[in-house]
Amino acid sequence: MENIQKIGFDFGRGYVKAYSEVDNIEHVSVFKSVFGEGRDIDLSEYMDKENEKPIYIEYNKENYFIGLLAEKESQVPVRNSRDSKTSHTVEVLFAAALSEVAVKDKVDVMLGVPYKNYRKSVLKDVIEKYKGKTIKVKNIIEEIGFCSGLVLNRYLETGDEKHLEFFMEQLKGTMAYNKEKYEFYK
Repeated sequence: MENIQKIGFDFGRGYVKAYSEVDNIEHVSVFKSVFGEGRDIDLSEYMDKENEKPIYIEYNKENYFIGLLAEKESQVPVRNSRDSKTSHTVEVLFAAALSEVAVKDKVDVMLGVPYKNYRKSVLKDVIEKYKGKTIKVKNIIEEIGFCSGLVLNRYLETGDEKHLEFFMEQLKGTMAYNKEKYEFYK
């Protein structure tokens, strides 16, 4: 039987919530239901905040800031203001939530839909939009040194595992040097 991660999502007008548990480890993400155009900026001021961590992704060859980062840094932030679960807004927020909680290559998705909005046509639209779809998300933000970031980004851009192996080798002797981190990036 295939090893598939189960993830629950709720794409609300205020916040996106995602939850999963893999090997008794909870993977949880909660962020504002907002996205906007992303660009290269210094994210260091966002890294030590007690609020939501910054989310910056590349999805379908477009860069996006997500949540609080989008509210503060995007020129035209887009809010999830509709109940649709198949809009472009929800699709981008879905990719962002996946980037935060998915640790396996294959996932089963459960979406929360308000009872008053549930119809078989809504279910059909959701299944047509997401079933069997491959979603690729890049640009993981991690608190690492500049040079380590360059090596990790090179791996994410090329897929060449020698860059990932070099990155992991630099972590040897630290708590960050573990199989879970390697598998996460792989």
